[in-house]
Amino acid sequence: MSVIIGEFHDRGSVLTMKIPSTDTPFVKQHLHNGDTVFINNQFANYYKTPLALAMVLSHCFPTPDAASKTADQRLDEIVAGFLDTIMTSAKLHEKELQRNESLLQNGSPARRLTIRSLVNGREIITDALFLSFKDDIWSIQLMYDTSDPIVPYHAASLLDSAVIRTDAEE
Repeated sequence: MSVIIGEFHDRGSVLTMKIPSTDTPFVKQHLHNGDTVFINNQFANYYKTPLALAMVLSHCFPTPDAASKTADQRLDEIVAGFLDTIMTSAKLHEKELQRNESLLQNGSPARRLTIRSLVNGREIITDALFLSFKDDIWSIQLMYDTSDPIVPYHAASLLDSAVIRTDAEE
């Protein structure tokens, strides 16, 4: 898979990670709850072969009680809300949680989820990483068709490359 380094800046924070090659910029949106999302589904491999992949990166806006909670507690709450949304979605069928793992990434608490589902008869995997750095939490969702000959073999390395840091430019 052809990859490039992507940098996503929001509110003094930067998420850096490997992403598949793309000529299409991520769309940045500010949600009503304060979160900022970056979305793209236009990726290609070598020779411009399209990949069956969509990425959603979300910078979580801290809740008013965030200062009184640990990163682990905040991650648990965010992951629980994400799982509830996915598992109750009417658009997804035959949902199966295949992985729900607590881990450290770059020395900070993180959560890794893998959910298998059917969408319009196609088997889709959602690999998600929720990672923290100090008071920051970002989530990365990779949604891909299992029939894609490339993405399933590289999704883990994309997530493993993610690093959060403070934005020196802001």
